[in-house]
Amino acid sequence: MIAVGTPVSRIDGPAKVTGRAKYAADNSFPSMLHAVLVCSTIAAGAVRSIDTTAAMAVQGAVAIFTHQNARIELFGRALPDLNRFSLGGWVPMTGPDIHFAGQVVAIVVATSLLSAREAAAAVAVEYDSVPVSLDLNNGNSAQPSFFFGEEMQVSVGATCDAVKAPHTISARFHTPVEHHHPMEPGATVADWRDGSVMLYDSTQGVDDTQIYVAAALGIPPERVRVLSPFVGGGFGCKNQVWPHQAMAAFLSRRLKHPVKLVLSRADMTTSCGFRSETRQDFTLKADNRGELKAIRHRITVPTSMEGHFFEPCGLNTLVMYPTPSLEIEHHVLRQHISTPTVFRGPGETPGTFALECAMDELAHQMRMDPLELRVRNYAERDFYHHADWSSKHLDECYRLGAERFGWPGHYVEPRSMPDGHELVGFGVATTAYPAVAWPARARVEAFDDGEIHVAVAGHDIGTGLYTILAQVAADELRVPLSVVRVTLGDTDAPEAPAAGRSARRISEARRRRARRWHRASSRPSSRRRETRPMRAPGRCGAYRDWSHPPPAGRRRRWPAPAVSASRWWR
Repeated sequence: MIAVGTPVSRIDGPAKVTGRAKYAADNSFPSMLHAVLVCSTIAAGAVRSIDTTAAMAVQGAVAIFTHQNARIELFGRALPDLNRFSLGGWVPMTGPDIHFAGQVVAIVVATSLLSAREAAAAVAVEYDSVPVSLDLNNGNSAQPSFFFGEEMQVSVGATCDAVKAPHTISARFHTPVEHHHPMEPGATVADWRDGSVMLYDSTQGVDDTQIYVAAALGIPPERVRVLSPFVGGGFGCKNQVWPHQAMAAFLSRRLKHPVKLVLSRADMTTSCGFRSETRQDFTLKADNRGELKAIRHRITVPTSMEGHFFEPCGLNTLVMYPTPSLEIEHHVLRQHISTPTVFRGPGETPGTFALECAMDELAHQMRMDPLELRVRNYAERDFYHHADWSSKHLDECYRLGAERFGWPGHYVEPRSMPDGHELVGFGVATTAYPAVAWPARARVEAFDDGEIHVAVAGHDIGTGLYTILAQVAADELRVPLSVVRVTLGDTDAPEAPAAGRSARRISEARRRRARRWHRASSRPSSRRRETRPMRAPGRCGAYRDWSHPPPAGRRRRWPAPAVSASRWWR
């Protein structure tokens, strides 16, 4: 039986619908403490004073950390530069300066969540504020040269102003701030014991979290284990590592108790990124046939005062439509906002919106079918990178879509198609998205009772990876799907990229590992190999036992070493 492509119920479905699936905040321990953030109510300035007297008088309050005591009593040292591991660019409570509204100025710890919330509300903070402007017209912008694997300032051929063409449109497009707000907020439970910490975390990348937290704590990565078997949505905000994840570990180490820190909905708007607003100015020039002769795309976006992420809106303009004159400029303004981050197609989403609106404006000016305009500017190859597509069937998609939709095949004047009291509109748009393949590693183990265990540190963020990997393993090993067990979201499993643009590579790694296992296990042999520590290439050169001890009475038939891969996180 072929499992891949066969409709099956998700293997993680029963655990989710019966409540047996544990998300980060579902983990609780005896004597666990609860942490709540106190956040700035101004966007710029400094903390003048913090009075915690009333907060510490709340029943159940255990500790309050601010910039006045955190370095000595919580961090225990000057923190390293964490920008190597995160684009967030800020670490809370390292000084009195305020860079954005919602910046953490204190953390309150108590024996219950209610006590922690009550004590947090009782913290009295006074500020010295300064005026701020969030206008994209104000301030000096930087022009970054390289980001997201592409040049951010592009000039190909003659300048747009020098190109003469019978048809020209210039338009400005704005997109608003967007917040992720997955069903599960950011949450971390930290349990520090004997010089090591266990983190139950809501993340899209346990390996990234492990490296960041280890660097913050000043301990080797192998002393940080991160578990995130289920993630209640992320949309990108959990693809980046944020300070609260390390703060929970600091608190547990200092207070010698497990600590739970769950972001509130208000915290989610300032503590784990968002998609920033964008302003995009487009100029398109075309000849009488509609073939583009020039594209100019000027992007203005904000970022935080300390962070390093911005919305790279010009990514798709590089590849969508060939033109002899191409100009792309990214202008980035530092503002008193929290750091933006990736959000469902970072760059491509707002950038494609503006590009496709501009194409529709050009089609309207030329009185041309907007679909025909796109067909006439079809990119047969990646013109900017001078490379052939691995595959592309967009022209066939255009044809089939037009047939099934009943596309009119000619220019239709806007507001010319009434249906009673309503107006009907037709529209078409194109987008592109990269198919990135990053290295991944997999472990496959077989037991005498017939069970197959596969493990990887990757995540199922709702895309069905648990079931897909089980199907791949079942097919490659020629075993029933019912005997395959999958472990995800555990740094004790082999490394894998964060859940974003890379799930394909995990399946490829699993497939290669399974084929190796099948070839080895099909050879006649009565020998049984003992479980042994296996080296984790590329991770601090340390030896680590990737294997979980099997239940009593069970023996592994073949303890498979992980597939080697180059470092992907650097």
